[in-house]
Amino acid sequence: MENSTKEKLENTGSISLNNLKGKFGSTSKRKRVGRGAGSGKGKTSGRGMKGQKSRSGVAIKSFEGGQMPLYRRLPKRGFNPIKKVKIAKINIEKLQTLIEKNILKTDEKIDLKNLIKKKVIVLFLSLLI
Repeated sequence: MENSTKEKLENTGSISLNNLKGKFGSTSKRKRVGRGAGSGKGKTSGRGMKGQKSRSGVAIKSFEGGQMPLYRRLPKRGFNPIKKVKIAKINIEKLQTLIEKNILKTDEKIDLKNLIKKKVIVLFLSLLI
């Protein structure tokens, strides 16, 4: 038995993906619908009688049988990134006037903490509450 399979392999060449076949009976032809009553899928072609799903070209997109659809259950996000870094704009001319009035010093670092400490920026805590 082994000799015959070896001979078959030698005659066909090497085994590769383009010459592999499935086991007999493992594959079946597709069912051709709408080809007469004797075919088993004639007349309505397995779609039932009337209704939207029996018509051609009609899709019920995102319909969940009356349940609130997923796209309506989730919150709107749009183009507002969740992890957006908020950047404040500071006019350089205003900073220069603050340095000239000796409110800010040139040797100190200009950052948010320093500007709040010198009372240049006033945070409105009442708006946050």
